Amino acid sequence: MKMIQAGLLFLATALGSLAWSKAGISIFGGLGLLVWLTSPRAQIPRTKLPFLTPLALWLISFGLSSIIGGNSQGAIEEWGTLWPLGFLFVTAGITKNAPKPQNFLYLFLFLAALGGIYSIGQFLDWLPPNTKWRGHYSGITHIWAFSVAMTTAFPLAIDLAFRHTGKIRKFACLAALLSLAGLIGAQEKANLLVGVGLGVLVAFIHKGHEKTTWMTVSFMLAALCTGLAYSSGRLADLWSLDLQQTLNPIRIMHWTAAWDAFLDSPLLGHGIGNYPLVAAAHPEFGEKLAPFVLNGGHIRCHNLPLQILATQGLLGFIPFLWLAWSLLKPFLHSWKNLGQAEVLGICAWLIHAGTSITDTPTFQSVRLGAFTLLSGFALGLLLSKESAEMK
Repeated sequence: MKMIQAGLLFLATALGSLAWSKAGISIFGGLGLLVWLTSPRAQIPRTKLPFLTPLALWLISFGLSSIIGGNSQGAIEEWGTLWPLGFLFVTAGITKNAPKPQNFLYLFLFLAALGGIYSIGQFLDWLPPNTKWRGHYSGITHIWAFSVAMTTAFPLAIDLAFRHTGKIRKFACLAALLSLAGLIGAQEKANLLVGVGLGVLVAFIHKGHEKTTWMTVSFMLAALCTGLAYSSGRLADLWSLDLQQTLNPIRIMHWTAAWDAFLDSPLLGHGIGNYPLVAAAHPEFGEKLAPFVLNGGHIRCHNLPLQILATQGLLGFIPFLWLAWSLLKPFLHSWKNLGQAEVLGICAWLIHAGTSITDTPTFQSVRLGAFTLLSGFALGLLLSKESAEMK
């Protein structure tokens, strides 16, 4: 049992390390995998995993699209981003049998809160800036990794605060404040809106705390407005309500090119790894997009559904929708019966879905890892609850 608990802490550190190191999710996630593989008590019944069939079908369609596309190098790069899917199995298996599963949340929120402190220190010029991501008050890691850590921590801390009293509630409230500061400091618009929106949703989920709920929501919105009002960076567009600036014209070109690519080959798409070539050849925007997609690192279209439609067509999009539904369905119950596992599972799904509107988090390993770690943890809590009820 000690090994299983250690494995759970490794996985929590993997999630929390996103606020500090892009490589941490691989290192500590690998240690959690070793515990899962060597501990017989960490296994989970395969029949309890509703996402197995759609996941297999989508990966098969991904493989077919890789072959059809004929771009082996691009396909290998895309396959290399999907390794965090394994956390769905590893984290669920360890959480199901861990004696103190709540330690996963405590450790993750602690590490994320430290990231929020670092963000504040940068804003006050007490700590050195992130040399690669200037203009963002983020930790020393990649801006996407830092942002997804803060986006995940904020609604989880709100939920924990409503479920507990005493020291745990104080800790959760402090973690919520610091992760909100990190969210604002990171200057990532989609993550900020998704994180605060989920914080509001979580607050309203908890019945019987109407006064506390309204106070919490009012504070969140006041903090958001204050952060936007005093922002001179990327968030200033949101505060000014300048829709033209908020909707990046380059992304609109990406979305148009991807949609046209789908219409050109709706059934099979143009193949995994071929989006840059397709975008550069677009009759209207190809000349403007070429510097971004061929040399600027824009190898995807900044919208997950459009990316799948353009590269895999309906052959890949339909099983992907089934996979997305199967990952959400176990956590959907009536609002009156939402326990902690259900709330965490829904939050994980909505964070990933929300940021998929303006990006492709499924093909960015740190963001996919954040989703699968939290989803696996929530699923493990559900399986543990079901096992306890059967005894």
